[in-house]
Amino acid sequence: MRPRRLPMWEMQRYKQLHPLQPGERVDIAHKHCPAVMGGGEDKKKRLNIRRTDDGTTYLFRCNHCGYSGGLHLSPAQAAEGRRGRLNATGRRNHNVGNGHANRTTGPCILPKDTTFHYQAFSARAKHWLHRGGIVPTLVQKFKLGYSPDLDRVVLPVWREGELKCYQTRRLKDDDSPKYLSYGAANEKWLHIKTGSKVIVLVEDYLSAIRVSPYADSVALFTTSLTTNALNELIGCQYDRAVVWLDNDNSHVKRKERELKAKLGLYINQVDYVQSIDPKLLSDETIATTLGVVANDVTLDAFPVILTE
Repeated sequence: MRPRRLPMWEMQRYKQLHPLQPGERVDIAHKHCPAVMGGGEDKKKRLNIRRTDDGTTYLFRCNHCGYSGGLHLSPAQAAEGRRGRLNATGRRNHNVGNGHANRTTGPCILPKDTTFHYQAFSARAKHWLHRGGIVPTLVQKFKLGYSPDLDRVVLPVWREGELKCYQTRRLKDDDSPKYLSYGAANEKWLHIKTGSKVIVLVEDYLSAIRVSPYADSVALFTTSLTTNALNELIGCQYDRAVVWLDNDNSHVKRKERELKAKLGLYINQVDYVQSIDPKLLSDETIATTLGVVANDVTLDAFPVILTE
């Protein structure tokens, strides 16, 4: 039986919409999935696009319909793609698609117009933070910011008073991608220490804040654990780890299993939660999920070892 191939025009279209750097990948919705009635859109982001490490080929595979294919680039196209593009702050960035954080390198400097005064945030910024359960006191505690020029919330990560990385999060649907990340690749993670012997691994910054009243937390910013983050977790000697990812596709589920296996080498008890992101849940639901009584814990009960 001949392999089912994606049409060339479709692969070229996806390449234009989701330009990748060598070695990068993205999971997106398959807009013309044969497994969907009438060839409609599979909205579960099961179409995987990956650019090979040498930058010469885009590889495609839909984990729903099984269609796949490869798109080879000319030497000129491969060289042009490796140069990347400049983002709004003037640094090089590499778009990996809507909903996924960009990977950037270079000095980690916040946008010049970043404000940390909650009253100066736009209505959209306040609304997005409110939806994630983030009140003004948490904005101040974690030094969350807002850039009027970019119209994005700024999510910085400080370690021992030094800015190690940060993300900006879009506030308008037509602003792509959803997250932009800055800083060295091995520094792109957030660790909130509260003195707990339980560590919860989540995908995003706001979820890490929401979990922190009940356990230590780590925001991965992706679905992988960097070497630096793993070494720090090993040093903390946790008794229990909880992997809490929004496992809405096969890629995330696979990463979830990999995380559980990796952490199991160093932590006695490793569990995983099948749920939506913690930032979208009530405090009571988060506490119940982790086996903690919500009324007995408040954020101010723990010293957050995060900022200077």
